Amino acid sequence: MESTTATTLDTATAERLATTVAALAGVDHALVCATDGEAVGACGTDDPQREAALATFIAARAEALVSDGDLRGIGRLLVGSKLERAILGGGPVECVVVAGHTALAFLTLAPGASAGAVANAVQPLFRRDSLR
Repeated sequence: MESTTATTLDTATAERLATTVAALAGVDHALVCATDGEAVGACGTDDPQREAALATFIAARAEALVSDGDLRGIGRLLVGSKLERAILGGGPVECVVVAGHTALAFLTLAPGASAGAVANAVQPLFRRDSLR
C-alpha cells in the first residue's frame, strides 16, 4: 500500500530501504513509515502498523519539546532544531528512530548492538533515497 503523504516515499523505495537497513550489523528488524504514521516498508517485524504508530509518536513528541513554547532546560537547547534520531533503551530491547523529511525508520536492535553506530549507518541510506 502506498502512502498518501505527498512525498517521494513509495512502497518499492520503502521496502528496499527496510530490507537494506535490516541487513546492517546490529539490526534485528526494520520498518520504514511515512511521517503520517503509515507503515510502508518492513523487514522482520510482526506488527508494522504498531511500530509505525510508535515511531510517529516518538518523533512528534520530540519535535513538541521546542514547539510547545517551553524554552526552559532542554527546550531552550533544541530550539530551531529538527529530530535526527531517538534512541530508546533501558528495557530488554533497544530501538532507534531515525527521522527524515519524508519518512521515519524504526529499528529494533540485536542484543549488544551500538544504537549510535546503527543510526549513523542508516542516515546516509535516507540521503541516498532522497528521504532525508
